[in-house]
Amino acid sequence: MHKDKFFRANVGVIIINSKGQVLAFERTEHENSWQFPQGGIDRKESPKTSIEREIHEETGIKPNSELKYLDEYKDWIAYELPKKMRKKWIGRGQVQKWFLYKVMNDDIELDLENIPNNEFSKWCWIDMEELVEIVIPFRKPTYIKLLKWLKERKTATNNG
Repeated sequence: MHKDKFFRANVGVIIINSKGQVLAFERTEHENSWQFPQGGIDRKESPKTSIEREIHEETGIKPNSELKYLDEYKDWIAYELPKKMRKKWIGRGQVQKWFLYKVMNDDIELDLENIPNNEFSKWCWIDMEELVEIVIPFRKPTYIKLLKWLKERKTATNNG
């Protein structure tokens, strides 16, 4: 299929700490390009299985022992890639299912250098509002939706 005709199915994850900060990663090949871990859904793989695989592959974190599953965003969110970034295997953009996890230990240390084919060179805890401000423009609408979702969850939790 032509690269401008389809959107790749994808999963993404927000990992929060006890302070409500999110775990952001800088892309290896693009300095100052910060984002959340995300990746494609393999054939016969559920979105939940995909995100657990992606978390481990991209961060080295073991989802079932170092993270606690909290929630998933109710809808799929799509974004288009700039034309110069489209590839045969990605297509026009991605349609994503987003998940929320909490780290069990705020002092977790990640060793990105020892991850095969590492996509990320740096990591940090950051406020979600700050990440929305620095995220690459084509991802910004997705991150704004995710910020709104996190705020709604926090309000519901505090009022419940």
